[in-house]
Amino acid sequence: MLALAMGMRQTMGLLQPATVEALSITAADYALAIAMQNLVWGLTQPFVGMAVDRLGTRPVMLAGGLLYTLGMVSALLATGPVGLTLGVGLSVGLA
Repeated sequence: MLALAMGMRQTMGLLQPATVEALSITAADYALAIAMQNLVWGLTQPFVGMAVDRLGTRPVMLAGGLLYTLGMVSALLATGPVGLTLGVGLSVGLA
């Protein structure tokens, strides 16, 4: 799971030029969304680990997949930096 999640997270930088152009935002706005993603991911890891211990792997993986999908869809529908930060930064970071 970690290798799969890290692989997807590492490709976000490749999408930066196209996203910046499509949303008419600055590279700093995009970088803020990715920085938020990394902070949220790091801060929530202990709690997700506790959830795995209590609920099991399958429900947590399913919730993570749904959050990741929600984040990508909201990033797709974003019209500015706030939508991108909420989608890629918050939802994907939680996933």
